Amino acid sequence: MYGIVLDSSISQEGTTSTISNNLCVNNRIGIYIQNYNHADYGQAEIAIIDNTMISCGLLIYWDGGRTVDFEISGNTVNGRPLIFFQNRENSWVPSGAGQIILFNCRGITVRGQTLRNCSTGLLVYNTSHSLFVDNILGDNAIHGIQVHNSHNNHFTRNLFTNNDSYGIYLHGNCRNNSLDWNIFIGNANHNACDQGPNFQSPGANIFDCNYWANYTGYDLNWDSYGDIPYNVTGNADNRDLHPLMTPFAAILGHWQKPLFFLLEGYAILIIVIVVVILVRMQLRRLTPSSTSNHRSTGK
Repeated sequence: MYGIVLDSSISQEGTTSTISNNLCVNNRIGIYIQNYNHADYGQAEIAIIDNTMISCGLLIYWDGGRTVDFEISGNTVNGRPLIFFQNRENSWVPSGAGQIILFNCRGITVRGQTLRNCSTGLLVYNTSHSLFVDNILGDNAIHGIQVHNSHNNHFTRNLFTNNDSYGIYLHGNCRNNSLDWNIFIGNANHNACDQGPNFQSPGANIFDCNYWANYTGYDLNWDSYGDIPYNVTGNADNRDLHPLMTPFAAILGHWQKPLFFLLEGYAILIIVIVVVILVRMQLRRLTPSSTSNHRSTGK
């Protein structure tokens, strides 16, 4: 299950624990760091350098306590760089990452990444006001995205598919995050879990206009939105009030609704034109021509 486990509770405060130049293959978690900020043991510095992980990745256990300065560099996941941002603001994550970890960040954009076949594709710790858009998170051993103590983030137009646990997991200390126009297909548990504030409480996370492959509702008015909410797993008792009936609607994103009404308007116009043409054809058929009148008189 684990390639390497570092329990820093055995380290003395002020020391540095280093994991470097290892190869981890086909583990559920390649490198697992736990207890690094446990109040009873103080803070030991941790360096994770130049490790190679294949079909696995790095997981840091974090309970919302004190933070620590990591040195995480030179690591790869499935031949691509493990991107680690700590204490960064207003930055873009470079394309082509194998795994992404954000720690104590603000204003980060994660766009167009394909994060597959690792432990958890994207780990978000104590991060706010960031955008996660147009990413593919699939076939990961745990979650597509795991979020801790993070607020006011926007997750939109992402594809979560075939992750072994949840597509996205929001821990109980996450608030005011919004998730819309995402696609959830084939994740082993219930696609998403929200352990944050109750959906009727201030600070609740918002799910709206996502596609859920296991949605069993109906759409009687044919507006492409389910007529009953989709229930999101977790203590928040959250729900998506406008679950999408097809993934195509999510691909169109926020343009979907205006486009639907535009197409609906064109459809009505076409129907009107067809009706007018049919009526005119019927009138012509029923109205005698001048030639017919002439022949009927025998003149």
